[in-house]
Amino acid sequence: MKKLWSMSIVLILAFFLAACSGDSSTEPPEENNNLPSETTDPRTDSDLDSLTMTEKISEEWSLTGHANTGAPLNSAGLRDGCQPCHSGNGFMQHLTDNPYTPQADEEAGEELKLPTTIDCATCHIGPGQEMLKTGMTEGYVPFVDGAYDAGKESALCISCHNGRRDTADMYEQWASGEGKPTAYPHYDAGALYSGVGGMEYPDVEYRNTIGHQIPGCVGCHMPVTDKGYVSHNFSMDIADIEASCGSCHSNLSDFYVGGNLQAQLDELLEELHEAAVAAVDGAEAIGMSRLTFPFVDAEGETVDLDNVSTEAFVSAYNYYLVKTDKSGGIHNPKYAISLLEESLKKLR
Repeated sequence: MKKLWSMSIVLILAFFLAACSGDSSTEPPEENNNLPSETTDPRTDSDLDSLTMTEKISEEWSLTGHANTGAPLNSAGLRDGCQPCHSGNGFMQHLTDNPYTPQADEEAGEELKLPTTIDCATCHIGPGQEMLKTGMTEGYVPFVDGAYDAGKESALCISCHNGRRDTADMYEQWASGEGKPTAYPHYDAGALYSGVGGMEYPDVEYRNTIGHQIPGCVGCHMPVTDKGYVSHNFSMDIADIEASCGSCHSNLSDFYVGGNLQAQLDELLEELHEAAVAAVDGAEAIGMSRLTFPFVDAEGETVDLDNVSTEAFVSAYNYYLVKTDKSGGIHNPKYAISLLEESLKKLR
């Protein structure tokens, strides 16, 4: 019976790989079509047959950003610094002896292999599969040194959705005068969720909410559907609120379970923005894009960094992090509030 079940799991993943390999380009990328010896079972107590379940999961996945065959796959997926998280083959080959380096290959006149989507194989084979089994990431999360125990429910997600910045190193450069890096937090949900990925002052102890780290990313963003399979649309759907949040919160009608959390954060964000801008000569606002961060003037041009203090930069970074996290602080309420409050204190 056990052997039969193992064979069925392999067949299920085979269906996944076939269903997820579609690409609208005229020259489709090379498929990730290796079969694993072991994988994560996407089925719980589903009454659906394997093919129907696979079709439903694939349909959900096809509507997500992970399935996108246009931008940013055809832009970021072809840049060496971005491809580990913007292409399936980039992620799978990252930190191997044969990394995917399309930009360098093209410059060297070598044959250019196109990036693949973030498909079933990306998560269920190779390094993705290992993260699902162990809960550990290594070499993927820049704000921690070495291996990071994110938990089986979060390691795979946080390996990319983490802000992509070594915040301690950035702070040290600003504080020491060694440099003034201006990278903004990019795809930053994990930086807030983890409780360690914001830009922190070394002499401050930041508060942390561990409640949402227990169910992890999967517990909230990939609930078991009423059909008995794990959702793969990765979004927070109000229709799934009982499955996503009901194990800890009762009588929910929306995702704003923290009382006045959003109002408190909105007030803090407004206050921090006003204080940070006032601390920078010529600044009109915190820049909210790669080209305008950290501060812009009244004409929308970036402000001279000589006018930006370390405290102002830290404030801008944490403002951007909490503002663009898109969870309204729910990923880590105490940490979000703490980052904003401590940034404000240093400006005063």
